[in-house]
Amino acid sequence: MKKIIPSTSELIKKHNNYIAKFKNDKNFEKAHAKALKTLKHERLVHLIVTIAVTVFCLTFFALYLFFAIFMLLVTFIILVILTLAYYIYYFKLENTVIKWEKIEYDKTKKK
Repeated sequence: MKKIIPSTSELIKKHNNYIAKFKNDKNFEKAHAKALKTLKHERLVHLIVTIAVTVFCLTFFALYLFFAIFMLLVTFIILVILTLAYYIYYFKLENTVIKWEKIEYDKTKKK
C-alpha cells in the first residue's frame, strides 16, 4: 500500500483545524510537537533553497551586466519571479512556525 505524504499547505490546514477543535485534548501536545517538528524541517529546507535561488538570481544578473547577453537577462527575470515566490512561501512557513511555537509555549507555561 502506498503512503501518500500530504503537502505542507495540507499539513498546515489540517493541523490548524486540529488546534481549533482539540486544543485541550490530552494527546494534543504530542501531536502538536510532531507537526511543529515537521514544519520546522520544511522551513529549514525552504530556507536553504531560497538562499540558493537568490544566489543564482544575483549571479545571472552579474553575468548579464558583464556580458550583456539577452538570454542571461531572461534567465535573471525568471529567477526573480521564482525568488519572489519562494520568499512569499517562506514568509508563510515562518509565520506559521512562530504561531505554533507560541501555542506550544503557552501550553507548557500553563503546566
